[in-house]
Amino acid sequence: MENKRKLSTGFVILIVILILALIGITSYVVYDSISSKDDTLEDSMSDGKKENTEKEVFDNTIRDELSKKVKILEKIANLDTEQYRSGYLYKNSINNSELDGELKLYNILENLYLEKDGKSPITTDYDVSIFGGEPVVQIDVTEVEDSYYNLYGNKTITHKDSKNNCPAFIYDSRNQKYYGASACGGTSGVWLETYITNYTEDNNNYYVYVSLGAYQVPENATDKIELYTDYERKNKYREVLDEEVYSSNGIINSSNYSDFSQYKYIFTKSSSGSYYFERIERLTK
Repeated sequence: MENKRKLSTGFVILIVILILALIGITSYVVYDSISSKDDTLEDSMSDGKKENTEKEVFDNTIRDELSKKVKILEKIANLDTEQYRSGYLYKNSINNSELDGELKLYNILENLYLEKDGKSPITTDYDVSIFGGEPVVQIDVTEVEDSYYNLYGNKTITHKDSKNNCPAFIYDSRNQKYYGASACGGTSGVWLETYITNYTEDNNNYYVYVSLGAYQVPENATDKIELYTDYERKNKYREVLDEEVYSSNGIINSSNYSDFSQYKYIFTKSSSGSYYFERIERLTK
């Protein structure tokens, strides 16, 4: 009888131990599940913070430098096929590395030409008669390479003529010069207007947000021009008068910029203090 009582007591103790073990395991599983959810939520919140670390840039020196670079980049055009005389980057999102080297070189040459027009006469004996007596601008190769590096971050350039564009350029390898002249004329039936909405930074990255609209002169136009909210001119905004288009302020401004296509330029600050173009992202269609 005593042995049965001992056996019964031992069995009860075993059951109690098993129940306690089951409770412990269940508690651990529940705790681990809750803990994992908390970690996931924390990670998600952390990622959200990482994605929203851009701060507005208030330094006017930086803003002016970035604005100048955007204006230079806006001049890039696919010279063989584009109807626009500029604005090739606004077609799609594109990286610096995806841009054709010849386009980038011409972009730099054209900008230097505009800066030097009438200020940099020929100082060599190079024969520039190919330009037919038109005024010619002289540009040092070192200036081209420095400007290229300052915008695109490298000096990997294949120097060459660009005679079929306007302005046209001749490369003088002996004197290490470029000579440029513009004998073209006429206007395009379509053109762009852009408006910078904000400048922000995040670590070594700097961002310039831009809104874009496209103008088009309709066939049999009288006094009105069509303004579209997108590069492809699919979404008409409204008709505008000449005086609106050619006013000093343009039409896109702080009150309506969100109606137009949105873009984001990304620049990286180098150790030398310059801002290299990395890519442009098309944020809206």
